Amino acid sequence: MNLRLIQSTILNHLAVMILNGQVKDKEEVAITTDSNGIVVVPNHEVDDSMDLDVDDWTDDADEDDEDLDLD
Repeated sequence: MNLRLIQSTILNHLAVMILNGQVKDKEEVAITTDSNGIVVVPNHEVDDSMDLDVDDWTDDADEDDEDLDLD
């Protein structure tokens, strides 16, 4: 399994779950598969204060770097 696949299927979903409160600090996370592929299983319901969806999440880091004035 290549690193990008691990990042996109596990780490990105896990990051969103942490932000949503579905996974707390120092908790173990179950990773399984279903008919759609690899699934990260949340430990808690979504925290209502922040409801993010990994499908809506984009990595704008490269675009943000272009706007920096380092001089």
